[in-house]
Amino acid sequence: MDAETQAEVQLVFNETSTQSVPEVTDISNTLKEAVNNPNITFGNLSVDVTTIIVKVPTTNANTTTMATPVITTSIITTTTTETAAVALTKLTVVFRSRGETFTSDLSNPSSQAFQTRALLIKTQLEPFYRTAFTSFNSLTVTEFSSGSIINTMNLAFSSSSVPNSTEIGTVLKNAAQKITAFNIDPTSVTVNGTAVTSSGGSRKTSLFTAFFLVVLSLLLSSQH
Repeated sequence: MDAETQAEVQLVFNETSTQSVPEVTDISNTLKEAVNNPNITFGNLSVDVTTIIVKVPTTNANTTTMATPVITTSIITTTTTETAAVALTKLTVVFRSRGETFTSDLSNPSSQAFQTRALLIKTQLEPFYRTAFTSFNSLTVTEFSSGSIINTMNLAFSSSSVPNSTEIGTVLKNAAQKITAFNIDPTSVTVNGTAVTSSGGSRKTSLFTAFFLVVLSLLLSSQH
């Protein structure tokens, strides 16, 4: 069960001749933007931005004003400090982007090129998996390697309901027909090292074709 905790943070600003103290609204908006930024995490804390209050203490009229006065503000938020632990199962999914050029900086997770491409893949593919599986938790790109560009990512699902490799691979193959920001070679998809084969429909078509050829052969032979 979640528990709500009220946290109070004290901020101190020094006003100088070239820099003034931020406005109350600027302080509040900065915190709200940080909470809503998907690239910033607060661990197990969940901040309710609607409860943020910025207070500026009153100044005693008898207090001598300093050349660089100090203003103190308090930010009060409601946070959730206890969250239910969810067991997750991670699967490694790999696909090739044919026709795209691998550069050396893509091998460095700290590089701008790596982070930009990783974020692009994450934002493009996560909606497909969230729609397909209620147990889907997250997608994290872990590696890029050469061969055009080979993309490696971890998909996390609730351990109580993990889709099979074919289901996971099929979502990626279907996404390949709709995504234009990067290339997905449907024939290259693997899940935990196992290649995802074509759906049963293709096999049924092949069987029907073979059956038709046998019947045609018998009809032709009967005419002789």
